[in-house]
Amino acid sequence: MFKKKYPKATYINYTIEELSAQQRQGYYSQYGQDFYLWSEYLSNLDNGSFIDIGANKPDVNSNSIFLEKQGWSGVAIDPLKQVQSEWLEKRETPFVCGAVSDVEGNQPFIEVLPKQGWEHALSGFKEHVREEDLKIYDYRKYDVATKPLNKYFPNIDRVNLILIDVEGAEMQVLRGIDFSSFKPTFLMIENDNAIGGDELIREYLKEFNYECVARIAATDDLFIRTG
Repeated sequence: MFKKKYPKATYINYTIEELSAQQRQGYYSQYGQDFYLWSEYLSNLDNGSFIDIGANKPDVNSNSIFLEKQGWSGVAIDPLKQVQSEWLEKRETPFVCGAVSDVEGNQPFIEVLPKQGWEHALSGFKEHVREEDLKIYDYRKYDVATKPLNKYFPNIDRVNLILIDVEGAEMQVLRGIDFSSFKPTFLMIENDNAIGGDELIREYLKEFNYECVARIAATDDLFIRTG
């Protein structure tokens, strides 16, 4: 479905063996996002910068830790309080405990408590957490402060890459980005709430001159600014 609609885009689906080889080389992403970004687009950029929205754990399935190790600067944002101390211990990238949205205020948040160690990744704004997950897993509910990205960083004048992984709240995050002042060359967005990806996200980003050029493992879209 994706290739039919976007014939010029690349579809990537690494095998388990390929992902294991990437991890042995020092990559961390769950589906090879960091490997693909670096090998195809980012390796020739010096002193790059990123914003990692929905960063989650600092070194588990992280899309940004490899960039940090290559000398890139950045900042991570996530409302999960349980990961804040880990970021301070394991990463040089500054960590902001908060949430990006299109409005400034407070929003109910579900923190899924881990059983096997990975379930925290299911956490998100209450309206986007699946009912079946609430029946299966223990969780905490609390309000988190939200505001648009520009409110967090009003003085940033350059960023090469924005990573977004927010469990269904992608449009809230995107609507909270002022693309007249934030003009990243690359956007990597988890887009898996619909089979083949949500076209609403792709159509919205077209308005700001972003073209979908790749899809990785039926989960993430890569966009490049064309104008």
